[in-house]
Amino acid sequence: MQIPSESGDLTAVVASMVFPVAGILNYVPPSGDQKTAFRSALNALLNGDETGALQEFQNLDLKITRFSDVSGETFFLIRETGPTPRGWGLYAINQDATRKVILEAPHPIADQATETEAASFFLSLSARALLIGGAHRCASPDLSSCDGTTTVCSTSSADESFRISDAAHSEEQVFEIVHEEILSTDGSLTTVALHGFDQQTGDPHAFVSNGTTSTAISSVSANRFVSLLKTATGVANAAQSCNDGSAGARLCGTDDLQGRFTNGSSDACTTASTAATQRFLHIEQSLDLRNDGGAGDPLTPSAVLDVLTQLF
Repeated sequence: MQIPSESGDLTAVVASMVFPVAGILNYVPPSGDQKTAFRSALNALLNGDETGALQEFQNLDLKITRFSDVSGETFFLIRETGPTPRGWGLYAINQDATRKVILEAPHPIADQATETEAASFFLSLSARALLIGGAHRCASPDLSSCDGTTTVCSTSSADESFRISDAAHSEEQVFEIVHEEILSTDGSLTTVALHGFDQQTGDPHAFVSNGTTSTAISSVSANRFVSLLKTATGVANAAQSCNDGSAGARLCGTDDLQGRFTNGSSDACTTASTAATQRFLHIEQSLDLRNDGGAGDPLTPSAVLDVLTQLF
């Protein structure tokens, strides 16, 4: 039994996704058995067992197709299709990728436009995989057991633990399973995690890191990204690296679950990475960089894509 074929426009599929949002539709975390079954289904797919993968994904009420995109790229696409999504996300795996890159958008809706940005970059780069979180990061009242705090979902503006609906900070997600399994299949893959932040006066348009705040040489991806983006845009404060030794960098992704796993943490949920593998690029973007401002605006998603094309 082969995985069925489908054709269409991935960016349109992503743009039409329904995401659980707090107060409207709560995130439904997978059970322990469901996480085990999902990992088994994904491993079957990655090992070429299409029949086993198809059956196991169907048992989880997930749709998998061989998707032929209008861009010319063809890949496996895994997603929910029911009228009431649980918030488990969308995943694309390109076995014929020309770049060893994984594009991730763990905070759809909350980090406005990152989900469509990631889908567009995945196609343009002919990347290995695309991971899009399935829910707004605040779509559950339940708190994650992983460390770190935020005010993003707090009704009192006080620091609190992350929510289980936050794909970058929760083990109650299939998002992290996909990240772990794909990275484990190929030690040369690099993850690019696209985020968004509320730019304040004096902030650059992007904070970039390797998932740590350790100072690194100029040739590492985070530092090169900053240099290339400044050159491409002609904007002096286009970006700041968390890894070049300069002061004032923030939002460096040090408690990001995917970054910690990639950087070899002994327990990504509770233990920060002590060193960087340089296989993780965490990009916090201003709204300008996530939205096309029109002719004459140098700070656009196209500028970010241009830099990623040069890096990888």
